[in-house]
Parts: sequence; C-alpha cells; structure tokens
Amino acid sequence: MAGELPLLDVSAEPTPDRSRSPTVRVGAAVAIALAIGLGVWLFSSNNSSSSDTTTPRAKAVAVSARGLSDLAAQVHHPVYWAGPIAGTSYELTKTEDGRIYVRYLPDGVEVGDPRPVYTTVGTYPDANAYGALGTASTRAGAKAYKTRSGALVVTNTKTPTSVYFAFEGSPYLVEVFDPSASKALQLTLSGRITPIR
Repeated sequence: MAGELPLLDVSAEPTPDRSRSPTVRVGAAVAIALAIGLGVWLFSSNNSSSSDTTTPRAKAVAVSARGLSDLAAQVHHPVYWAGPIAGTSYELTKTEDGRIYVRYLPDGVEVGDPRPVYTTVGTYPDANAYGALGTASTRAGAKAYKTRSGALVVTNTKTPTSVYFAFEGSPYLVEVFDPSASKALQLTLSGRITPIR
C-alpha cells in the first residue's frame, strides 16, 4: 500500500547529542489535544498548523480495535497505535486538520476525561515530517535516535513525556505521549508503535 510505513526496529542507537457517553464536550477534547499535540508545533514549525494558536475542534469517542482498523482503512494512510494494552479501552479523537489520537484509558476512566495523564499515540499529517524532526533534533535539550528501519526518533528535555518519530519520505509525524518520559521512550523504541491493521 502506498502510504504504508515500515515498523520501528526494536534496536535503536542514539545519535550523538547535539545539545545546542461516547462523545465529550469540545473543551475536554481540545484540552487533551493541546496537552498531547502542543509539542508537535515545536517540531513542525514550517507547516500551516504550526502557525495556528488554537487546536481544531474535535470529539473524542469510544472505539473498539475493529473500529480503529476501520478508521485506518477509511483514511487511506497509516494510523499508529501501541497495540492492545490489557485493562484499557480506546479513545479516538480526529481533528479537522487530520490529526488522529488514540488514547488508552484504564478501566473505569470515561471517554473525554480531561486529564492528560494517559498513554496516547498521535498521527499527524506533515509533508516535511522527517525534515522538521531533523531540525528539532538539533535544538537544545534534544536527543535523537536513528533506528535500523530508518525512523528518526527525537525527544527533548523541554517536553520529555512526548517522543516523536518519522520516516524519511513519509508525510506523517508520530507522537507517543505518556506521563512517564521513560515509558514514552521505551514504547517508541520497543517496536510496539505500529500502524493499525
């Protein structure tokens, strides 16, 4: 399939540090998107969404694994997730500008919970994802990893709970958020972040 991307390789070497109800209120979804997606604007300074100061309206909905698979087929491009995680349900948010968030809610947490404290994987359209991430890797506080599969993975001490990756030639940037910075990085480098099938 034309838009399909390779999986991350489970082993990655760091590059040298260059330190230099099913629907919810729009407000809650915006809070979640801002908490998760704000860092993307730091990395994507050359695209149109980066100049926006507001997050596009979105509704969060409960979705099954089958529903996620149907969405991926419908949008005709990769949508990333961390696979099934025991004891969680899935929340899906799709913004008007094409950002797609898959959030993992522990049992008992309702869809639309406004707290940005749950593992979330975001897939963002960005024609220059790899280039923007390369630029981000040169900023102060950044640490970059190059995987054998060709993905560039970048973290930054300013936003340590979000880890970003992109493949050269792919128009998508992927963000892995977790309130634990080490878990976000481990999830990203473990090979678990894959396109939904």
